[in-house]
Amino acid sequence: MIGVKPCKITLGSLLLCLFLAWSLPVPAQQDRGMGVPAEALPADLSDLDVQDHYIPSNLREVGVLHALNGRVVVVHREEGQAYFGKPGDRIHENDELNTLADSRCRIRFYTDDVVNMAPDTRFAVEAFEDRRGQGEKRSVFSMLKGKAMFYALRLFRYKETRFKVQTPTAVVGVRGTKFGIRVFPLDEKTAGSAGVRVADSGRGFGALLAQATGDGQGSGTEVACGDGTLGVSDRNTGNQLALVNANETYNSATGRKTYDPTNRTLNRIQQDTQVREEGEEEGEPAAPAQPTVQEGDQVTGEETAPQDTSEISANVTDVTSIQTGDQTESRGETSTFTPFVGTEDKPLDGYFSAFLLYRATGNVAEAFTVDPMDSAYAYGVQNSADFIWNYSVDGVDRFEVTLAGLTSNTFSLDGNHNLLGQYSYVQWGYHMADTPPFPVIDGTEYELINKLWFVEGFPSDSTDIAAMSGAYTYSGVVHGTYYSKTDQADLMGSYSTQVDFGASHIKDFHLMASGGGHTIDFTQSGTGSINSAGVFQIDNPDGTFKIDGSAVDYWNVSGAHFGPGAEEQAGSYAAHCPSSNIGAWGVFAGQKQP
Repeated sequence: MIGVKPCKITLGSLLLCLFLAWSLPVPAQQDRGMGVPAEALPADLSDLDVQDHYIPSNLREVGVLHALNGRVVVVHREEGQAYFGKPGDRIHENDELNTLADSRCRIRFYTDDVVNMAPDTRFAVEAFEDRRGQGEKRSVFSMLKGKAMFYALRLFRYKETRFKVQTPTAVVGVRGTKFGIRVFPLDEKTAGSAGVRVADSGRGFGALLAQATGDGQGSGTEVACGDGTLGVSDRNTGNQLALVNANETYNSATGRKTYDPTNRTLNRIQQDTQVREEGEEEGEPAAPAQPTVQEGDQVTGEETAPQDTSEISANVTDVTSIQTGDQTESRGETSTFTPFVGTEDKPLDGYFSAFLLYRATGNVAEAFTVDPMDSAYAYGVQNSADFIWNYSVDGVDRFEVTLAGLTSNTFSLDGNHNLLGQYSYVQWGYHMADTPPFPVIDGTEYELINKLWFVEGFPSDSTDIAAMSGAYTYSGVVHGTYYSKTDQADLMGSYSTQVDFGASHIKDFHLMASGGGHTIDFTQSGTGSINSAGVFQIDNPDGTFKIDGSAVDYWNVSGAHFGPGAEEQAGSYAAHCPSSNIGAWGVFAGQKQP
């Protein structure tokens, strides 16, 4: 018999053992799927042996599992292997991810696109190409159930981008950076949408959401747009069903498009997909999911080419016929409307605002707003010698841009007016050009962001203005767009101001709007003058224009009065900061308060 020699444990050796125990890797299953009962797995995974450790794949790596709350099953579909995922795991082409109940995860792709998945969601990577040398990125995803938020970041290193997501019922063409999708069984009380497409600035970003395999009769798709425009097409026939703009949702089961300035549907999807970062406590707000550009993402002098629209151009056609008569739910905006049409005796006049950048870099060049009304010019807020000039040739509108005394080539802004709201004498919305406008000045290519905001109506007659003698309050709605080199978002808000017609001045003009995590805030200081036609202009230094809390150097707010007795007021604004390359532009419209 071999005797057992007693062991003397010293304090030092005990501490060494504890240190070694702490420093050794924890078995993988403790952080993955340990303890998950088989019945908790989705039925379509019941035949798979789900492992508690990462399984390598020979297929192309496309990204990483960036963050996880709960459990997610990753399936290598080609090999028929599955494992419980963990943050840091590499995601491969042809992988499928399945979030379990009360679980959420974030995938960050090597192209810096981000997808957040809600509980009980099934999402797969069908194909992925990141050709940085050629300036191209192409992705094809599929989504068979659940909810997901997509953050498709525009980066200037990519000249061509194609981004596809497949659902059982939707054909969706996308140009935008933020949108949500919900795929649901048709026996749910709320049913979802048909197919979608999006057009925004045309700065090299394009995305196409195409249908998945199967006829989709047992499910519906709901798509909510955070920015840009979505064009919905029928999955089987390819026929266009609707165009969905920012703050709008389309539902395939009901066939209805709805407008909500607070974008509750998108907010619900975003909330349901939020993923807490490591260290955040339960109940704390989740970390922002919008990806940011890392150092080196922008290549100096690199030109962003027009997006590849070969797969969506046939479906993006007539916007006006679909937009006209759509319902709105905006603050103070009429629920239904018939667009105003001017005549030779009673023409429509108004304002528009626009935003110009250097196409190669995305740096801000100028922001424009009309001054005065009833002209074909929109003047720059940084330099009044900069302007956009509109004129007509054979009944077709043509445009030129002048910067620093040099004038661009002539270009067209042919496209569609998308009306968002209307009062008795004023209507407002934005214009989307059929072809993104790229004016060239002295060999340098610029780009007008392809959303030009406008407000138009029937101006008050000068005799009406002359007859006004009292002081009145005007208040109403604000629409616009925020721009930075890494983000773009539509804005919605309100404004108010005091007008004293007897003294011919305007004061206390305050405008606020927000969207996509960004805000603008303009506050007038002192008083501004109103001319005999009811036109006013407020610019530096008679106020402070803030974007995301920081005052910008260049801005302008211009407006006028509309209708008999100056019943309504409307105009445009624009602002930008060259040093930080941010800006905002848009329109406002209000009514005289009792």
